[in-house]
Amino acid sequence: MGDSRGISPMRMSGNIAESWQMWRSRFENYLKASEITKKPQGTQCAQLLHYIGKEGFKIYKTFTITDGEKDNLPILLAKFEAHFLPKENLSYERYVFFTMRQKGGQSLEQFVVELTEQAQKCKLGDLQDNLIKCMITCGVQRNEMREKLLQDDSLTLEEAIHQCKVMEKAKIQSKEMEAVGESVNSGTVNLIKTKKTGQAVGGKSVYNAKDKIIVKCTKCALCRSSGKKKLNEITEGSVDTLTSHDKEGYLFIGEIENKNNKEQAWFTEVEINNVKVKFKVDTGAMCNVLSVVQLKAMGLSKIKIEPTTVMLKSYTGDKLQVKGMCKLSVKKRDKIFKLDFYIVNTNTPAILGLESCLKLSIIKKIDNINNKDKYDELEKEYKEIFSGIGCLSKPYHIKLKENAQPVIQPTRRVALTLLDKLKECLVELVKEKIIEKVEKATDWVNALVITRKPNGSLRICLDPKDLNNNIKREYCLIPTLEEITAKLTGATVFSTLDATSGFYQIVLDKESSDLCTFGTPFGRYKFLRLPYGIKSAPEVFQQRFKQIFENCEGCDVYIDDLIVYGKNKAEHDERLKKVLETAKKNKVKFNLKKCHFGKSSIKYMGHIISAKGVTVDEGTIKAIKELQTPKCKEDVQRALEYIRNRKFIKINKYREKEKITQNPCLFNTPEREEEETKKCYIEIEEEKEDKERSSEGGGTSEEKDDNESDSGESQSDRKNTTTTRSGRIVKQPEKLDL
Repeated sequence: MGDSRGISPMRMSGNIAESWQMWRSRFENYLKASEITKKPQGTQCAQLLHYIGKEGFKIYKTFTITDGEKDNLPILLAKFEAHFLPKENLSYERYVFFTMRQKGGQSLEQFVVELTEQAQKCKLGDLQDNLIKCMITCGVQRNEMREKLLQDDSLTLEEAIHQCKVMEKAKIQSKEMEAVGESVNSGTVNLIKTKKTGQAVGGKSVYNAKDKIIVKCTKCALCRSSGKKKLNEITEGSVDTLTSHDKEGYLFIGEIENKNNKEQAWFTEVEINNVKVKFKVDTGAMCNVLSVVQLKAMGLSKIKIEPTTVMLKSYTGDKLQVKGMCKLSVKKRDKIFKLDFYIVNTNTPAILGLESCLKLSIIKKIDNINNKDKYDELEKEYKEIFSGIGCLSKPYHIKLKENAQPVIQPTRRVALTLLDKLKECLVELVKEKIIEKVEKATDWVNALVITRKPNGSLRICLDPKDLNNNIKREYCLIPTLEEITAKLTGATVFSTLDATSGFYQIVLDKESSDLCTFGTPFGRYKFLRLPYGIKSAPEVFQQRFKQIFENCEGCDVYIDDLIVYGKNKAEHDERLKKVLETAKKNKVKFNLKKCHFGKSSIKYMGHIISAKGVTVDEGTIKAIKELQTPKCKEDVQRALEYIRNRKFIKINKYREKEKITQNPCLFNTPEREEEETKKCYIEIEEEKEDKERSSEGGGTSEEKDDNESDSGESQSDRKNTTTTRSGRIVKQPEKLDL
């Protein structure tokens, strides 16, 4: 019987002595659990040196050990013990024990655990339990607990702890009962007030009367001359209008409670100076507040407090004594934040304001409801298909033409700035079994092309120009956008799935793998999976995925992108689940970050698809608007290539301009080249304008040649017609209808 997981290496930072003691206990438990204690001492020593980690093994190398001691586990443990554990200072450990006190926010159970751990370091012998009970009596925060323990000195340690836990729980339950039964009649709104003088009006300073409510008339927007004295009762209909033009600069840090609207307080725990502190979450507060008592309980009584001119004042006008402001390191979810706190002398609950709550991710702003949460369970159920790279069962064999002549391309040089990243990429691909190192001679060696992914990492592709000229194509029909969208009539819910590392999911047979050998500055490698750059790759991948998902109703495939659709959510979800089941069965993997589930509008094949039809993507419009002025023939060709297959742009003039770029005589002088590119640019600018109009009106005026309308056409037909530049009347194409 053995354990494949073992234990993690020893942590060599922080308190090394505690780390060693903890790690040794875990190691000894591991030996027992895995029954390695039954094996020879040499095996146990090897386990020790293996699991202690790299740094621990280096320490082992510094030991002076005889041959007879190498296979003796107790001796090795003793040597590590001597290295990690310094000479004990009992006086100091006992001093720490006798000065321990319960910290603010610390539960009794946590306090007892700390006392017990420290007592074990003090070697107190038979007195340990009695002294721990004594320290509980002296160190607890609540006086009623201390009085209870002093009343009966005959209690054992276990009985004393039980008594304190009962009292602690009773106190919590009592507070909960008070919170449910209390009726609040007066508002308790805390405010920040900055020191400001009264507003000058006609040479006089004007102040609002204390404790009065100035009611604004809703008809004339003027203040009434008489204020009404605030009573200690909040009644329906007596809420003032709050504006951002408060002349006295009040900022809320509290909440209003009344007997008709009682909200349960929200508390959260954060860590300050290794002490857990309970804060009240107040989204209406504009600052954080701590009392001097709470600051001392955290052991921060000597922290520097900066003076401040800010005043804290209650709604009734009672001033809070502000000692100043300080910056504290707050730990929440293993992250540390620097926050400002106002320190007050009064006994008030610790408050976290809105800004800090957002910063600590205690609350989040939500602008709309995201239905992705509805598909979380589905993602968990099929989590195995959203990790790693898929592996389809049937290997692919690259078929060459008859009399194909092998070609060996020279290895291309790589920029020094990319060498390290290229090496890392090759190592990663070898680890994932996408490529492997080639040591033997091969008939074909292809050139390497390196491209950058959007995330900055490298993608390795072949440049198999000669190989592609000798490959027999598979001739699989790849669907167009029009063919796919024609099937979406009536669909209202959509999902898209993107295959992880697309072509890499298809395995190559040995002969085909040798054909895909490529040279790098680090030697030759060959692809074990279908690489990017092979002429037949898109058609092969389309064919394989079409065969896998052909029985999935409501699913269409465009190479490595799948779209799932349904007339309603129930139909869509049923179809999506079948697609995921099929993918799981055939070892297909999807990239979860690029998958979108249950959307009413979704991006697919560069267009936006929804129940209303197909519309142009705003990103495409922006990219075309930002096209730079062509400066040479290549720039014109790039612009034409970018716009060529865009659904909502007419391309007749582009085809004419393509003929121009293919005539070398037109570009034989710099002046001629500039003249021709300017002409092309004028046409491109006109098409960009048409593009903008088509995005606003649903199509351009020359996209489709419909029959001319006769004199008897209806008024509605006339609304759907337009006149071209040549004067011909055509119907506007309804490109947004599925």
